[in-house]
Amino acid sequence: MNKLKNFLEYLKEEVDVEDIDGLDDDFIKKSKEWAEKNLDTKVDSRNPGDIMPLIKEIMDLMSKSKTLLLTDKEGDSLNKEELDKRISKLEKLVFDVVTEEYGSLLEQLPVYFKIKLLPDGIEDPNEGGEPEAEKDIEVTYSISKAKILNMITQGEGKSTKSIISYSDLIDKEFSNIFGEKSSDALKTLSELGNVASKLDWTIPIQDKLPNSGGPGGEPGGGPSGGVAAGSVNVYWDDQRESFVIESKGVDFGILLHETVKGIYRVLSTSSIKPDKETAEKIKAATSTLKDEFEDFRYGQTAQLMFNQFVNSLDDVDKYENMRSKVFGYLATDSERGGLFTDEEFINITKSLFSCFSFEGEDFVLDKEKFEKSLAKKELNKVVEKIIEVEEKYKEELREWELGNSMGGSDTTDVVNIEEEPEVEEELSKLSQRELNDLINKALDERDFDRVKELSDHLKEGKQIYLNELKNLKKIHKL
Repeated sequence: MNKLKNFLEYLKEEVDVEDIDGLDDDFIKKSKEWAEKNLDTKVDSRNPGDIMPLIKEIMDLMSKSKTLLLTDKEGDSLNKEELDKRISKLEKLVFDVVTEEYGSLLEQLPVYFKIKLLPDGIEDPNEGGEPEAEKDIEVTYSISKAKILNMITQGEGKSTKSIISYSDLIDKEFSNIFGEKSSDALKTLSELGNVASKLDWTIPIQDKLPNSGGPGGEPGGGPSGGVAAGSVNVYWDDQRESFVIESKGVDFGILLHETVKGIYRVLSTSSIKPDKETAEKIKAATSTLKDEFEDFRYGQTAQLMFNQFVNSLDDVDKYENMRSKVFGYLATDSERGGLFTDEEFINITKSLFSCFSFEGEDFVLDKEKFEKSLAKKELNKVVEKIIEVEEKYKEELREWELGNSMGGSDTTDVVNIEEEPEVEEELSKLSQRELNDLINKALDERDFDRVKELSDHLKEGKQIYLNELKNLKKIHKL
């Protein structure tokens, strides 16, 4: 039997963003207006005069970005040792940036990062086929929820281009890494992000798909050809007892994008249905190449509205990373202890997006609609729950610190301070992030005695980590 599908059949087997529940009636229209105004581009153009200059520009910028990475200030190629050192610094910088931006969240999640900068490209995960969606898909609340979560996740990843623009840490480290070429390197990354966003909207999604006869392309704006610009894989590691975020990218900007996307994918794991067959059907209906093209588009606008709405909730500034935490609570499936059923999730997001209009160049939150909205009512409950949990964690941390200050310990492995005073004093001076780095290294080396020793010095966030680890292990077993 011939398994090849013609283009029209291919489209009929996909779940279009226009078909899902949970978006207000004007979501697509508002999003396209935003793109035209903010990106200065023509949406869904088939005019070669609109498309080809953008493709040439992104190809030139990608080439320039790679040249800056591979050469010194005189333009001479770095030797292998010099290049490896530069790549290692950029990989570490990605880790440092996500730790700075999502520190409060990461302290509560068991996450291990594998961050790889690969200038020569990554084997395209979409090459050779993609998950097939079933014909005549019934667009259920569960599928709609998965689609919206994917959109916001992609939007959070896309938002890293603004981090690159304002981060003092990135500016400082780029100066150390690239010297007098740092401004050019940062400008190139910024321009790459802008042109990629334009391509997300300018080329019709149908024209990017295989067998369409259109110009094709990779999600995120890059040209097609069997080599992807970036990828992220998230999985649970039983030995580490943590999630692993394995992110890859051809340059710093894409690598940062994929790593942030990985954090949100970890948060979304709690949305996976306990029933394996149901979970696989939902994934098949929302994980095709076409879905990713849609997520790159509408994720930007969904994330902008979601973040602005959450920022307007009561007491949302009481703790850091509240937007991410609200996302995590909202994502959690009711069968895994979540606060909302899929239908309730859909009603909340539809209420949220309907509170916005597009005026000038911005999404504007209608204060009257906001105050009366179902989304405000329900998400304020989520914020209250988060604050309750955070306060409980703080109390547990105080009790743990008090126990240690009086000579007690919540572990049976006690470090002999008299025998190792210098090591004890040295470890006590390390920061939370430095201790985490040492623990991850010890795990890689399977030195579990060292892991236990280092864990005793996690004065901040240890009990939080242990509590979250228990919950996530239950989810993993389900």
